[in-house]
Amino acid sequence: MVRPGAVKSEFTLVRSYGNVDFANAYYSGYEPLVPQEVAECVMFVVTRPTNVVVSEIEILPNAQADPQSLVIENREEYLKTLAEKYQKQK
Repeated sequence: MVRPGAVKSEFTLVRSYGNVDFANAYYSGYEPLVPQEVAECVMFVVTRPTNVVVSEIEILPNAQADPQSLVIENREEYLKTLAEKYQKQK
């Protein structure tokens, strides 16, 4: 099982119904993972010898202390921006 944390990808555009401003604001204030980093971790796992079993891998950006929280610079401004962008998409 691969459990990535915050990954900057086109999925954010899907989640925000195509709102580019929202997608960009979502990743402001911290450096998320990129798909290439997740792919490199997966490649490491699948290229292990047959006697090695990796049953789970969790990949998080530095700002993500755990899968449910992020350490974001200017958090209040970040949340306000996200709320504004979300309101615009409705």
